[in-house]
Amino acid sequence: MNNTNAIVLLRSKLCPPFKKKDEIERPRLSDAISSLFFYPLILVSAPTGYGKTTLLSTFFFQNREHCVWLSLDERDNDPVCFWKAFIASIGQIFPEVQPDLTLILPGMGIETLTGGLDIILNQLSTDYNSLILILDNFQHIENPAILNGLDYLIQHAPPQFHLVISTQKNPALSLNRLKTKNQLFEITTRDLAFSENEVYKLLKDQCFSENIDDLVTQIMAVSKGWPAGIRLLIHALQQSPDFHNSLNKSQEVAIDFLTEEVLHPLDRELTDFAKEVSVLDSFTSESATALTGRKNVQQIIRQMQESNLFLEQSGDQYQFHPFFREAVNRNRPADLTIMLHKKAADWYSATHDLDKAIQHALKAQDWLLGINLILQISKEKLCNGEIHTLESWLLAIPEEFRNQNFSLQVLLGWVWFILGKIPETMALFPVLEQTEPVGDSPDVGLWYGLQCQLALLHENNLLALKLAQKALEQIPQDLSFFRGLILHSLGSAQQALADSNGAIHAFTESVETNLYTGNKLIAIFSLVSLGLELNEQVRLSEARLVCEEKLDEIIPPEKQSDPLTGLVDLLFTRFYWETNELQEAEKFLSSSAMKLDQLGIPGFQISCEMIRVYLLMAQEKYSEALQLANRYRLRTQSQEYIGYHQIFSMLRAEIYLRMGRMADVANWLEKASLSSSPWDDPAREMEYLLRARYLLETGSLDDCEHQLQVLEIFGRKTSHLRLTAAILLTRAVLEWKKGDLGAVQHFLEESLTIVGSERYIRLFLDFGGPLMGLLAQLPKAPREIRYLFKPPGDKILSHTVEILTSRELDVLRLMAENCTNREIASTLVLSNETVKVHVKHIFQKLSVSDRRQAVRQARKLNLI
Repeated sequence: MNNTNAIVLLRSKLCPPFKKKDEIERPRLSDAISSLFFYPLILVSAPTGYGKTTLLSTFFFQNREHCVWLSLDERDNDPVCFWKAFIASIGQIFPEVQPDLTLILPGMGIETLTGGLDIILNQLSTDYNSLILILDNFQHIENPAILNGLDYLIQHAPPQFHLVISTQKNPALSLNRLKTKNQLFEITTRDLAFSENEVYKLLKDQCFSENIDDLVTQIMAVSKGWPAGIRLLIHALQQSPDFHNSLNKSQEVAIDFLTEEVLHPLDRELTDFAKEVSVLDSFTSESATALTGRKNVQQIIRQMQESNLFLEQSGDQYQFHPFFREAVNRNRPADLTIMLHKKAADWYSATHDLDKAIQHALKAQDWLLGINLILQISKEKLCNGEIHTLESWLLAIPEEFRNQNFSLQVLLGWVWFILGKIPETMALFPVLEQTEPVGDSPDVGLWYGLQCQLALLHENNLLALKLAQKALEQIPQDLSFFRGLILHSLGSAQQALADSNGAIHAFTESVETNLYTGNKLIAIFSLVSLGLELNEQVRLSEARLVCEEKLDEIIPPEKQSDPLTGLVDLLFTRFYWETNELQEAEKFLSSSAMKLDQLGIPGFQISCEMIRVYLLMAQEKYSEALQLANRYRLRTQSQEYIGYHQIFSMLRAEIYLRMGRMADVANWLEKASLSSSPWDDPAREMEYLLRARYLLETGSLDDCEHQLQVLEIFGRKTSHLRLTAAILLTRAVLEWKKGDLGAVQHFLEESLTIVGSERYIRLFLDFGGPLMGLLAQLPKAPREIRYLFKPPGDKILSHTVEILTSRELDVLRLMAENCTNREIASTLVLSNETVKVHVKHIFQKLSVSDRRQAVRQARKLNLI
């Protein structure tokens, strides 16, 4: 099961270093750092050796009730690792701040979401006590997903929250904007440099008594106030008073100085110990014992501490000062370095710290060990969303070794696919095809699954279906992360191929599997797809119930401000459109658009505008609908959005049909290149129906009837009963035009039977054409249809004249007053195009060809 949210963190990362015995008081810095209570961001930026950590750890211990500490390293540049640690650190003071990590990082190429960060901000806002979060060693953080998230946090932080960043270089945050708004306080190299008075005090504390003023002058001239350099000088002065004449100003020389003046004079045992353990970023007595083979490690550590040999302690972790460690590393032979990294990799592997084991294996250039360790932990990392970490490890292995390992190449393909790097993924295929193993290994199944994803992207649905089935046959049940992804792909292929029952089964299983693994993004994708497919089978009530219940399982109700729920809101927009509850539909569309905007994925935003076109048509705002359809038809011309382009082209043709612009519909048909049978391209079934309706409107009744018969067989065989009901309603209109009232009633009643008790009001309004008045008289007609199209005086009409809508009656009354279309539009606050559509419908329903006949017929029927 996915443990993305399980926060397991080295305790030492949450503890600052212990205070040094010889640390001097620096009141001016203490006064400066106290200003942080007035700023959302405090930036302490200076090269190594300037005492940033010392300053902040002193402040931490003086304000423990308000402060939390987080030491960062290179692993924290992975967004998942960073936000886990970030949440864990805040949780020390605010245990209730435990947002679901998937609300911040949903995965699948989507970077940091502000919705999850809002949960943190809202919880912090409930407490009026100050919270100061200190991020030490921030120079390791360069990932834009992390930096963008922090920018958002800083910008929206409550006044009691303060972020302190300690770094060797300025981070890529919006520092200029913060400066302009006076929201940034900076402590720089100039502030951290020692003054002459501080050097004087330090010398006095170290028992220097002679020529102190001269020493201060000489030290300041050489060090320029660099704290680490000053300490090195004082250490050397204690050994040899004349050393300083040979000391240069640079940090490079400082390392040389440490080598000559500190490392070389050391006892051999201490020197060897330092060389051995310094391959580790930090060490414990246990790891040092394993690496060196020495039994007196604790004694050596105490001796180094007593000798003030630049060894810092934090909890049970020890760490050399960076300069001292660099000096030691430079004096260690290359072959010894490789051997030590290999031993470290073996020890960390044995103690199940595979992250560190992999780092040392890669530094030892033991590629086979590194590959083996990566493959051991890769599935866990994928499930946890640590994709960036995996990618960095994989790319550290030379290409020649990667190309020889099928499993590693498949893993890299999945990593790149999940990160949205499709060209890079495709570039691996030639190599994979050459190295594909024979057998039923799980990696073969993963290879089929990866090919399935690419086939879907290229809309090769039949190939995707076969590949998904082969993948699921070979991937074991315990690899549920991959099975969840591929089950969704299987459902998508079946949906595109009109295998409705198969798609429902696959999406149902995908929801459960991804819910189990914690892959909430794919779980929601599958849930929405399941809801759409149930809707196609005229199971609207069931679709609503399933989606409501499963959404609560995927994302608890109290967290449903999460942007991912915008996809479900969009689905419910469709449901309310189906039942003609347009105000509710508008409300859900607004909510969906607001949430999905946070994801920044163009496809989601385009989907919102697609549904908006349907709503505008339902509101008879044809001019607005046409403008929107045209706009997004142009925006989706690239191959990436070809599916959306086809839908917006179809929507534009649908609007043209309703406006009577048959030449424009014919132009669309010519470019659409529809085949003779919907089985050739099942995903375009509604385009086939639109073509039949065009033939109906243009008087090609025989061709229309043939098309509808073929479509009806398709709809029934695929269980697409919504489509089938729409076809039957269109056939009823066809028979009405032919004058066969018995057939009209038959098809109307059959459509009602298919729909049953479900409230598909828009289906009847959009496809029933001029027959709603007759439909309203049938016993099975929906309540809303009977209400909207009830005959005058509740009398049953014996003729085929359709009852006009209230808006059409408004237009007809103004026509009777000899108003032009422009005047009618102005009076009713409609567009000219919409008025033209109403006039066309009035002519159709009253079986007339001009305005004068329409008014005369309406008066005869007592409609006006």
